Amino acid sequence: MLQVEQIAAQIREADCFLIGIGEAFAVGTKAEQSPLGKAYMENKKRLEGEAELLPAEREYVEILDMVGNHPARETEEKRARVQQAYAILSKIVEKKPFFVVTMCTDGEIFDSALDAEKITAPCGNVHMLQCSRHILEPFETAPLYEKLEQQIEAGEVFTALPRCPACGGPLHPNTIRTEGYLQDAYLPSWQTYTIWLSGTLHRRLCVLELGVSFAHPSVIRFPFEKTVFYNKKASLLRVHPTLCQVPQELEGRGMAVAAEPVQFLTELESYL
Repeated sequence: MLQVEQIAAQIREADCFLIGIGEAFAVGTKAEQSPLGKAYMENKKRLEGEAELLPAEREYVEILDMVGNHPARETEEKRARVQQAYAILSKIVEKKPFFVVTMCTDGEIFDSALDAEKITAPCGNVHMLQCSRHILEPFETAPLYEKLEQQIEAGEVFTALPRCPACGGPLHPNTIRTEGYLQDAYLPSWQTYTIWLSGTLHRRLCVLELGVSFAHPSVIRFPFEKTVFYNKKASLLRVHPTLCQVPQELEGRGMAVAAEPVQFLTELESYL
């Protein structure tokens, strides 16, 4: 408990916050587990005699589960815990400058109380689609998802999977897992982030790194360490069940917390 109290005191004394959100916050689902996915498979079997989902069909049903309101029970429980954690972060940064860099591609953070203008998602976002041939820049797809959702609820299978209106080629989620990932969608927010970060030098910057793995260390882990190294007034709090080690160069200004980050924030809330 002493460590949590020290962290809470450090947070209260901070002038501004840089927050890194890792894969531990990711909310995902499997098409076969959700009510919407089950309905789709039943319709497909009834209309086509085939209940096996094609890879592209599974991809879009899973996206609908994430951006819509039809997740499996386990996914809904995880979503509730993650949204609670985001609410706690909103409480932490209340009335103080902050910026968030997230590795998650589920778009959940944009549905939270955190200001979307102060969030950058360099790994992409399932709320955006991109053309596989790079004919169009990534674009928002809410109307498209609504149409697919209506088809499933009406007992239909997809009459056609989404295609680029310019070239007719297949569309894919605008995330880092898509081959040929287009970065155009997140670059404006990344530029805003870098400008904001340049203004934190010589300020008491509290860097919170929550559940970040080594999957893409050049996005959060290494840059955050560099930021704290050069800003002698900055501190790093690294929370991860196993990968919470802090470099020796940051001794005295870095704290390692071996914990599940969503649960850690829940425990921290009572000390704020």
